[in-house]
Amino acid sequence: MFENPQLLKTRDEIILNTLYRVIQLLRFSSDTHVLTPWGRALSAALSALNPEDKLEEAVFTGIELLRLRFLKGVNFVHYLPGAPQRGTDEDKRHTLLISRVALLAPIRHKAIGYTGPLSRNLLAFNAFTKGMTRALRNIVEMALVSLLMNGDAERENRTDWADLGLT
Repeated sequence: MFENPQLLKTRDEIILNTLYRVIQLLRFSSDTHVLTPWGRALSAALSALNPEDKLEEAVFTGIELLRLRFLKGVNFVHYLPGAPQRGTDEDKRHTLLISRVALLAPIRHKAIGYTGPLSRNLLAFNAFTKGMTRALRNIVEMALVSLLMNGDAERENRTDWADLGLT
């Protein structure tokens, strides 16, 4: 059988190509394969991370929220309680922005449950960011499916299907 030398074969080749396609789809890279200003910001943020912290998804979501102008210290939902109420207007904006950025990072806590006051305002923003994260994950999965369905990667005799889908 004819073997195409251009086919992506290894798991790393497929994953990196999939991620590059997503970066290009989201306009972090131009059609000429040059990083846009947002792409350079994403690259700088990701390169500053410690891989052991596993914050890549949070940083990617945060940069995308910034790019779309959703990550800022403006109260989007005035009718929901829980927005900062003390301090100057500038203090309130900064507190809101810091709280929203903190929501992006994975939180590890004791199994006793949460006992503090509930901010419906931050819950609404959290729901929005979780929806954004799911949408970004769907884009990555569709780029992978497209790569495989178009025959850009080796599909025969693969044993790493689950690993490709869970990465």
